[in-house]
This record gives sequence, structure tokens and C-alpha cells, in this order.
Amino acid sequence: MDKKNIFRELAAGQLLFSEGDEGWEMFIVISGIVQVFLLRDGLQIILANLGPGHFFGEMSLLEGEPRSANVAAEGPSKLLVINHDNFQQFICSNPSLAVKLMKGLSSRLRKSNEQVTRLEGELLKHGQKPREDEGKESKSPAGCCTELTADELEWRLRRSLQDASIHQMSCPVCHNSFKAYVIQSKNLKKHTRDFWFRDRYEGVEPLLFRHVCCSRCFFAAPTESFLEIGQLQKERLKSEEKMRRGKVILPEKEGMDYDHAISYYKIALLSLEDRDETLSIMARLAMELSWLCRETGKIEAEREALQQACAYLEKSADRQTMNNADTQKNFYLQGLINLRLGDLEKGRALIEKALAIKEATVVKLMARQIMERISSKQPLPV
Repeated sequence: MDKKNIFRELAAGQLLFSEGDEGWEMFIVISGIVQVFLLRDGLQIILANLGPGHFFGEMSLLEGEPRSANVAAEGPSKLLVINHDNFQQFICSNPSLAVKLMKGLSSRLRKSNEQVTRLEGELLKHGQKPREDEGKESKSPAGCCTELTADELEWRLRRSLQDASIHQMSCPVCHNSFKAYVIQSKNLKKHTRDFWFRDRYEGVEPLLFRHVCCSRCFFAAPTESFLEIGQLQKERLKSEEKMRRGKVILPEKEGMDYDHAISYYKIALLSLEDRDETLSIMARLAMELSWLCRETGKIEAEREALQQACAYLEKSADRQTMNNADTQKNFYLQGLINLRLGDLEKGRALIEKALAIKEATVVKLMARQIMERISSKQPLPV
């Protein structure tokens, strides 16, 4: 057996194979995590996240069936490759593998049936009967944020607050003590991702709790980096407090809602320093801000946030040395933003730039679908 051919290493975001591809191999995850997903009408439907010890692709190996889903690496991953040449040897030397295969096939059949009713079951668990309009929103053909009704916003907020906890915080800039809503990422169950690479979770909107904000000195930052940024940039943040106060007004009412979340995003973008290493973070935050603005009907604010995100992406492309996969994603996101802003020609040109980069990634799959929709004059998922 040639050891050089029995292992496959993938970079983060790299595509292993696409739905419909021919294949005669199965894979066992040695390290890292791979994601199994489908692309349907603008949504990346996540079927499974597989870690070390899990296997996939067995139907192609056993029956020569085309790949039934897409598989990509969530992070750097190493896979063991089993094909017709070495399958018998693996079974003989690892009899438990045959048992795992049978159990795995049975388990996956059961899980595929469970996934059909998973979202509805999540609502029923909490005593909520899914309304017709909620079902339509969660299965939007565009797979992206759309303006929500007041009832939908209220339901999302109420449901999200159930999973959030209140933490006592100390501001690293002014030492003010305050309470903040925090949600643990380990409790989130991701089920879809849209063309903007916005992750959707069961029963909760984590963007509402993305930032911690001190109302005394108007410093805000992503929850995971609030203390670090404040300590490292304390003097700058103190000197720019008046500027932040002059540009953003916090809601007078206490608690947490969409207006608070939008204000925190704006303050966080003002709090972060425009440096090479923060440009991609700021671009992401500006896009997330645009999604919340769009859902709450703040269309002009959405456009401003998208223009801000595009400016950060352009700076990032000019000022940073990026690998091919990062460059591909940068062009792709700039393309989406321009399409959303109504510049079809520029948006299409940027998507074509992303496709010209030969990296086989999830970005490339999505970019192809965008171009197919443009060519056939279908509605765009932006």
C-alpha cells in the first residue's frame, strides 16, 4: 500500500468533493473537522460536522454511487483514504470497521428522517406553534436576511433571550461595572449558512449578543475580545470617546433588543483601530450590521454598512498579503455587496475574479451558483 496515497490533507474551507461527483473512495477523519452540506436555492444546508474517528463517502466506495452531498474542511484537516485497492486490507486488519460501517449507515438513515422535522420540533419544544410566516422566513429561497415583521422580530428576540445569560462585566477602559447579555457558542446548533456566509442557528440569533458595550465610556467590542482590545488600546479609546458619543446614540430603554445590538455594532466599528490585522474583522462586523439593519427595515443604514464593509475589503486586498482562498473570498464578498447595492456590472466582474482563482472551495461553489442565476436572469440571493 502506498502511504503517500492513503492520506489527504485539506486547508480550511477547501472542498474535498461536490454533490454529483463520481467517487470510488471513502474517508475517515484523522484530525480536524469536515462539514457535509447541500446547496439548495441559496442556502447551504448543513447535514453534519464530522470530527476525528467519523467516516463518510462509503456509498461511493461500496456501490459506485455519485456523491450525494458536498464536503469541505471547516479547518485544517487530515483524512485517511480508503479505496477499492486497500478496502479489503483495512477490513481484514480492522474488523470493527465493518461493524462501524453498518451502524453508520443505519444511523445516517435515521438522522436524515429526523432532519426533516428538526426545526419544527425546536419550536414545539418551547411551546410555540410555528406560524405560516415564520416557516416562510426560515426557508427563504434567497437564504439571506429579509425584512421581518414586528411580530417576527419580537419572537426572535424573546426566543434568543431565553438562551442568553447575564454576565457582570468590568470595562477595561473606564473600569465601569455593568451587566451584559452573553450567549455561549458551545450551545449553538448551526443548521444552515447562506450566500453571505451567515450562519443560522436553531432558535437563537447570536448577532444580538455579538458585542459588549460600556455605556459610560462608549467602548464596544466583540464579546470574546472586549477585555483584550480595551486593555491594549486604552489611551486611544479614552481620547476618542467624544467622537464615538457624537456619532452613535444608545437607546434609552434598558435591556437588549435589535436597536441595542445595532448601536453596539456601530460603536464597535468606531472603537476598533483601522489596522491591517483588523480589516477583515471590521469588514465582517460591517456586513453583520447590514444584515440586522435590513431585517429591521433600516435600508439606508444597511447601504451605509455595506459600503463600509466593501471599503474594508478593498483595503484588505490592497494592504495585506492573502493566500488564494482568502483572495477568492474577498472578491466574492465584494461582488455580493455590489450586487446588493445594485451595481450588476461591477458585482459580476468581482464574482468572475473569484471564479478565476483555481482554489476548490465552498466560495467557488457559491460563486458558480451566483453566476448561473445572473446568466439565467433569476432572482439573486443577495
